[in-house]
Amino acid sequence: MRRLTLSRVDGTVFDITAFTFKLLANTGGAGASLEIMPLVGGEDAFSDPLYFDATGYYGSTFSYNTSPNYLGSTALLTGYDTYKISLYVDFAFTSLTLEGAPVPTPEPSSLGLLGLVGGGLIARRIARRPN
Repeated sequence: MRRLTLSRVDGTVFDITAFTFKLLANTGGAGASLEIMPLVGGEDAFSDPLYFDATGYYGSTFSYNTSPNYLGSTALLTGYDTYKISLYVDFAFTSLTLEGAPVPTPEPSSLGLLGLVGGGLIARRIARRPN
């Protein structure tokens, strides 16, 4: 089982409104579903995960969004702080649309050279203050 967990570092809730993934193995013979379980505070949101059809062959791509679709819809993937995603074969997201709290703007910084030690470089991050 291949598993991926999506969450924000700050723990804020967010939505998965659309995604596309590609199969990196064959599921055509047995059939497959990508399973997504939303969580809040570490607890499963539903008794069963949400299923998205993933039956195909190596290289097949699947796209889902909030539109009603018997193969899967992201309409219920709103307002959770974590999403556990799994499939029994390798897969790769090729696009992922997330919405929710704005992402904080990182503080501008630069890299300062401290010196050379034994053929290696020592560097540190130097925060810059706004003018």
